[in-house]
Amino acid sequence: MKHASPLLSRLLALALLAGAIAVLALVIVLPVMAKVRDTRDQLAHSRDMVQRLSLRSPDRLVYEERIAALADRIADSDLYIRGETGPLAAAAVQQHVKETVAGHGGGLRSVQSLETVEEDGLTRIGVKVVLNTAHDDFVEVLHALETGKPYLFVDRLDISTAAGGRAAARDGAELALAVELEVHGYLSPEVSP
Repeated sequence: MKHASPLLSRLLALALLAGAIAVLALVIVLPVMAKVRDTRDQLAHSRDMVQRLSLRSPDRLVYEERIAALADRIADSDLYIRGETGPLAAAAVQQHVKETVAGHGGGLRSVQSLETVEEDGLTRIGVKVVLNTAHDDFVEVLHALETGKPYLFVDRLDISTAAGGRAAARDGAELALAVELEVHGYLSPEVSP
């Protein structure tokens, strides 16, 4: 086997040394550098987030104050039925319907509470009403129920002539109606800021 010249041996040794350094750089130094770069990027991102969130803190307080004000307005509003519980609210609706029917010349035969139902975060309170009234008076009752406060809605309306109503109408009296309907409204929602 021939020995290589001293110059060639030195060049080969330098090439091996350069290769070993390159392997060490690839295996050790470059991953550490990448980790340091990632950490710097994460730190910069975190600083940006802290700065953005600290800028939004005053906005958050404004929004919380607005939500609290809206919650107070809803609680004080007369658009919703008052009552601590479903049965108390149903009693309030019954009383309101009784007063409305009596105030417009109608006669209430029965009022029955319906089951409370949760709908879209609100509690629906309803009553079933059976009454006798004249045609024109009934129009006024419906108008008063649906346009007054608290907001009430009329469903399942069944109208027929009252016993002897047609005969009375032929004699010139106003047509008497027997009416069954359901009236419902909603309890004031619980709003928390």
